[in-house]
Amino acid sequence: MSNCRASLISLPWENYKSPSLAIGCLAAYAQSLGFDVDALNLHLEIAQCFSLDSYDDPCWIDTPAGEALGAALCFSENRKALLKYANKFIPNANRHAIRLHDALVASYKNIDWRRYSIVGFSINFSQLFTSLLYATWIKRDHPSIRIVMGGYGVTGELGKSVLKCFPQVNWCIDGEGEISFSELLSGVASRSCKFEENVPGLIYRHGGIIKQNPRKQLPDLGGLPEPDYHNYFDTLNRSGPFNQIEILSYIPIEVSRGCTRRCAFCAYGSFMPGFRSRPPVKIANSVNLFYKEYGVSAFYLSTAMINQEPTEGLSNLLSSHNRDYRIFCEARAGLSKQQMASMKHAGICAIQIGLEALDTKLLSKMNKRTRLIDNLETMKFCEEVGIRHLSNLIVEFPTETQADVDRSTEAMDLASCYMPPDNIARFGLFPGSPIYRNPKKFKIRSINEAPDLGKYLPNRLSSLKLYYSDFECLNRKRNYRRFFMRHKRWRKEYERAQAAGRSILQYFDCGDSLRIEDFRAGIQATTLCDLARELYLFCDEIRNFAEIRKKFKDVPEREIRKMLRKLFKLKVMYTEDDDWLSLAIHISPENRRHMMSL
Repeated sequence: MSNCRASLISLPWENYKSPSLAIGCLAAYAQSLGFDVDALNLHLEIAQCFSLDSYDDPCWIDTPAGEALGAALCFSENRKALLKYANKFIPNANRHAIRLHDALVASYKNIDWRRYSIVGFSINFSQLFTSLLYATWIKRDHPSIRIVMGGYGVTGELGKSVLKCFPQVNWCIDGEGEISFSELLSGVASRSCKFEENVPGLIYRHGGIIKQNPRKQLPDLGGLPEPDYHNYFDTLNRSGPFNQIEILSYIPIEVSRGCTRRCAFCAYGSFMPGFRSRPPVKIANSVNLFYKEYGVSAFYLSTAMINQEPTEGLSNLLSSHNRDYRIFCEARAGLSKQQMASMKHAGICAIQIGLEALDTKLLSKMNKRTRLIDNLETMKFCEEVGIRHLSNLIVEFPTETQADVDRSTEAMDLASCYMPPDNIARFGLFPGSPIYRNPKKFKIRSINEAPDLGKYLPNRLSSLKLYYSDFECLNRKRNYRRFFMRHKRWRKEYERAQAAGRSILQYFDCGDSLRIEDFRAGIQATTLCDLARELYLFCDEIRNFAEIRKKFKDVPEREIRKMLRKLFKLKVMYTEDDDWLSLAIHISPENRRHMMSL
């Protein structure tokens, strides 16, 4: 296979604190089949030319600013307009463009491109135009090298439009890359003239027509080799600026692919359909291996469906290592307190929860299959066990009404006893999402495939489709003034409570009585005894009334409901669909230590 050496490249704006999971997995898989593949984390080298804060600014990924900056370097005739556009999102765009250009040129010159037959680029984190610039340079200096791109940013119709607009790109890979990339390498090595039509998921040109082959995914992830992160850590170890200030690097560990949910706004299910997970023992072994090899104790568990994993088994395996890991992962509402406690013990200190909204009707419109009560329970458990939750609230969802906004604002009064969602995000329309595929159902009149940024690109790129789209909505504009003000107050109230070492809504259980302290509106204390105390403790997690009735079968139903209604009226308990949840945080000595560390 030595006559077909390849490199896989990650460019800005991949996070410099982490090696690229995408190219690491792809390179390792191809290497396991005997191919000579290098995984080059050039985003780390390029980050050295920026201040850490400026490179790490989320604007580069969360807005079109990162792509605008790359496009300004690609198209000199439109540079001024593109930089003016980027300046809307982050100041001093021109200065950043100069730094980026110089850093890209320096990293390009450091590589002996003559070694490679194929160069691949990961297009996931606002990386399209920086990668296209690199591809242009490679084709200029080494015309025989083939360029391939993969990732969400070039999947399906997006990839087709890239091939249509940019002749320097030979291929794009649609969806999962392992099988496609390895068969592409095999085809190039064989020097066959017609190998392209047999490569799964390949988007290619044939006789002036752009074609796309059907995908093929790995049946399971259990046999995958460990990702190749050597280049990242070699670069880190020899980088002068980073030796002076140690980076808090973290290592991505793949847990699963795909998602069984079909949230209306999410395109991940179309990019990576089906749900497949790695065995917990493999995941734990990966953590142990990378810790020993690189001395890094911080990890990101890459998964969209942690609640479908045997979390306690994985947590027990990680706990058996007896190390103070710092682990971040994604999760969904529905994890039990026991599961979350075991995750905390294993080193999981932060999770991304798919909250998205604090209103059940709005969550239903988003097809989240969760309710307000489910989100409240998960936020409560995070607070109690001491896991930070990093979450979003989505605004301007196409079918959201003013009534939805108002209910969400009111729900903050209940949720304000927990850590507030970290971010309020404007709804984004992404190709492949259920909304994108059926816009009329969600009151979207028209879709602009290359919004805003497309207006500043050369006219010849009018057919280019980007991985975020603008749209015109039939719904009337909603007023979010009260919503934003309430969220701001929530954050301030929570910060004050943390500084005081207490929860905003907390209870102390003394065995024969239970005292609830409510700081949401001044200070209010309630003492519960006998049935009220037992009910409150039983509903520490969501309980349906049928469960409650069975638990307290010797108590008349009327008396149970009377007490539940009283607790609900006091806003220390919440009910939905005759499910009941106690809201206050249990303050034990252990929980108090957790709260102080949040």
